[in-house]
Amino acid sequence: MNTAYLRTYIEVVNLKSFSKAAEKLFISQPAVTKQIKSLEKDFGIVLLKRSYNDIIPTKEGKEIYKYATTILNKEEEIFAKMVQNENSISGELTICSSTLPANYLLDEILLDFSTEYKNITYNIKKMDSSKVYDAVESGNISFGFTGIHVKKKNIESIEIAKDQLVLAVPAHKFNHLDTMEVSLEFLLEQDILIRGTGSATLKTFEEAMKLEHYAIKDFKIKAIVEDNEIIKKMILKGIGVSIISRLSIDKEVNEGSIMPLTIKGINLTRGIYYIYHKNKYFSNIDEKFKNLVLEKFNGNTSEVYR
Repeated sequence: MNTAYLRTYIEVVNLKSFSKAAEKLFISQPAVTKQIKSLEKDFGIVLLKRSYNDIIPTKEGKEIYKYATTILNKEEEIFAKMVQNENSISGELTICSSTLPANYLLDEILLDFSTEYKNITYNIKKMDSSKVYDAVESGNISFGFTGIHVKKKNIESIEIAKDQLVLAVPAHKFNHLDTMEVSLEFLLEQDILIRGTGSATLKTFEEAMKLEHYAIKDFKIKAIVEDNEIIKKMILKGIGVSIISRLSIDKEVNEGSIMPLTIKGINLTRGIYYIYHKNKYFSNIDEKFKNLVLEKFNGNTSEVYR
């Protein structure tokens, strides 16, 4: 039995597609089909079946998937132990992350990792938190960083930090306020700039407002913006106010151009999570990065902003 064929089978199951697996493995689709048929002949069972537009494993195929994952993990472990000089490890590490961890957490993590492993190149993909989950769940990415926690059967989510959201307002329009804590009624009167669907910031705000029996439609939405930097520029111009990460406006707060307000009685704290697929086999590089993250935070949640 060729373990490379097991790797192909795992990718087909993860991606639910022969063509996508072929593309990822840089082989032809007929080659993928041939390898799967070879495994089915070796095992004497049918591994895959078609469901609507997806390819899914049969009952027996699911068992083979588990064993194949274990075998390839052991294979990676053996190769890792054979490496005499850990610093000789090279390759590309792909990481997907939502906005906040990408901007304010990854640099420290990558510094630690690149100090130990100097021959690694990084491919960092920034996307909404919901898309990070989709990428990890599909098997396209080994792990990611997000600002929301979503319960999914095959995904492990570990909280590594906490972030505080605030109501960011332009100082030149609101410096007359005699308090940094405002009422919910104050917010209802403002033109609001919000992030788009899939954003962890928007989800946190929506959940907090739901507890107060309000929905997004109850607010005066001025604009839906996909980028924090654009939101900050719009705040500075006095176009509107926004619920945003306190850390992301640290520079503007120190300069005195943006004021960070809290809303009385409203908790806008959220977690930052490291997520990975429980059943996906990890390359040597992926495994070492995962271990570094888990060791670095060691189950202890830190504050992104104090």
